[in-house]
Amino acid sequence: MHVNNKHSLSVGRIMRLRKQIIVGARNYHKYLVNKVFKLVCEDGTEVDIRFYISDFKHMTGLYSNLDDRNFYQKCFSGTIGIGNIDVRQKYNWNTLRIKGDYIEKIHELLYKDGKKTLLLESLITNTYVFPYTVINNSNNMCVGFVSNMNKARSLRKASSSVNSLSKNQLLQYSPSHLGV
Repeated sequence: MHVNNKHSLSVGRIMRLRKQIIVGARNYHKYLVNKVFKLVCEDGTEVDIRFYISDFKHMTGLYSNLDDRNFYQKCFSGTIGIGNIDVRQKYNWNTLRIKGDYIEKIHELLYKDGKKTLLLESLITNTYVFPYTVINNSNNMCVGFVSNMNKARSLRKASSSVNSLSKNQLLQYSPSHLGV
């Protein structure tokens, strides 16, 4: 049991989140996982970003009795049960509802309205400074990337992700498969 589990979820809300994380894992798998995306910005900045199976659970914001890989695999296969999602959660329902909406369409971060997609450098949040963040204002979605590999780690609201060193318009991205 986690120390900061302050918020209880009803069975109905867990069922809604379960459906969303299943759809999200399937979109994550189809469009993002095990790919490197080379981002090219209008100022010439080039950054490679990556999406890994082991980061999916963290981006949902959910506590579960499953480890990261099993959580993702059960979501992707549609076999995650409501018993795998803790009733007590760190985040309140409103935050989890928004994360659920975002995780369902996480692929739209890069695949929807590229004119509204920006690369932020050094996004400062209450808990972390993300070296790079991709933000898509057309769906109010933002993903923060961590480590020297720039792996996706944090799924957030774009509207609350504004304190950064720089913002650059994304001109293009090109996905390629990782050698895994």
